[in-house]
Amino acid sequence: MTPQQAEGLPGEENELPEEFVERLQGLVASKYTEMLQHIRSSWVFQQESIVGWQLMDFSMTKMKQLAHLAEEVAENGIIPRFEAGEIDLSASVGAALKKGLEDVRGAREEHIKFQGEGETQKHSGLLLELDLALKQEAYEAAEIEDWSKKS
Repeated sequence: MTPQQAEGLPGEENELPEEFVERLQGLVASKYTEMLQHIRSSWVFQQESIVGWQLMDFSMTKMKQLAHLAEEVAENGIIPRFEAGEIDLSASVGAALKKGLEDVRGAREEHIKFQGEGETQKHSGLLLELDLALKQEAYEAAEIEDWSKKS
């Protein structure tokens, strides 16, 4: 690789439609916020119950999902938008779990919709990652629902 090639972002030429890039960027920002929310909740509640540690595991899953979405953007020479949205500062495990459940359900719905869009269908690697994310989100929602019943 030449020094000039090493300076640029992978791909460096965007071949994706602008609307698709914006959808991806929105998903990157949303997943980034969701990951930060899980990290915050796990940190705050780690001493209260095992739920804090379980949320930390979920935050790691979010990091992987975020990486896959951001990679799709970066491969086309665009800097991914790591912009945090509003973070809930709940002081109770119950409220944090409620927020976590809302977030994971919302992300899942958005991923289902995105997966069915025409441009998304052209990207087999992204479709595989979305399929995995959907399975993980279904699992997470079921787990958080169960934890909510116990707290």
